[in-house]
Amino acid sequence: MKNLLLALPLFLLACTPVVDDVQPIEVTPEREVTSGLQERLPDTCKLERFEGFVGQNFADIIVPEGTKVRIVLPGMIVSQVYEADRVNIHVDGNGVVTKVICG
Repeated sequence: MKNLLLALPLFLLACTPVVDDVQPIEVTPEREVTSGLQERLPDTCKLERFEGFVGQNFADIIVPEGTKVRIVLPGMIVSQVYEADRVNIHVDGNGVVTKVICG
């Protein structure tokens, strides 16, 4: 019985199929995948009116009345709710506008 138990692993190993002809499968997506943030229209908030703000001190700029604006400061937590007509003005630690985007 002891010899049978010693031979059992060899028997099981002998029953394992050997696969020598495994070919790698190349997977390519059928379409280019992008995140939702990249798929949004770039100028839904009439961004051309605000592009001149970049590089200016935020205290010196005048935002047109009725414009939906969100000021984003360094390290600030902001919601990911996308509002196409809102302008996000990113300001650095010195109060200088670094980026203006819709959302």
